[in-house]
Amino acid sequence: MKVCFITAFEVNYKALKAVFPSVNSLEDIGCFIRKPVNVEDLVKHIEGELR
Repeated sequence: MKVCFITAFEVNYKALKAVFPSVNSLEDIGCFIRKPVNVEDLVKHIEGELR
């Protein structure tokens, strides 16, 4: 299952490491989207994950 995370708040890296111990930065997560996001960017992220 693929998941895209969408957040409007600062990323809490301590909490992120608790859930994903191998993650060192947001780039390590395939689909992490920060708001505000426009529809075109959202579609691009989702299509990228489906490939």
